[in-house]
Amino acid sequence: MASSEAPRPAPSSTRRVLGRYLLFQTPGWSAAGLAAWLAPSWLGVPGWACALGFAAWVVKDLALFPFVRSAYEDGGDGDARGLVGASAVATEPLSPAGFVRAGSELWRAELRPGSPHVARGERVRVQAVEGLTLVVVAEERDVPQRESVGGDR
Repeated sequence: MASSEAPRPAPSSTRRVLGRYLLFQTPGWSAAGLAAWLAPSWLGVPGWACALGFAAWVVKDLALFPFVRSAYEDGGDGDARGLVGASAVATEPLSPAGFVRAGSELWRAELRPGSPHVARGERVRVQAVEGLTLVVVAEERDVPQRESVGGDR
């Protein structure tokens, strides 16, 4: 496999995610099936049109699965404390509070007391989680060190 290719998920995890997705679709399919069953007698809609509508509903849900798959994947233990130590990007200035993007999620964040303000687009490191708020500090910036010559500062 070339190094640019992403690793394929394990088949069991794909089955598990698909099973979770199908389970979430069941109530909608049940409602659509009931409507398709009742529509001919209550609304006079031809039975073939109801069956076609129901089939289109199911095919639509199956076609959307690849696009929404990540929303049904295991996200770890579901505990925000797993973000401690993670890097995030400020989506607005943090002075002292605002929002950061950690992975694909947007989180409310507050700077640790005494931390310098953070501009939009700067990276922060998650230090703690308090409820649904991340406590963050600015990440060290890579500033090239100038060699000191003759006692220069």
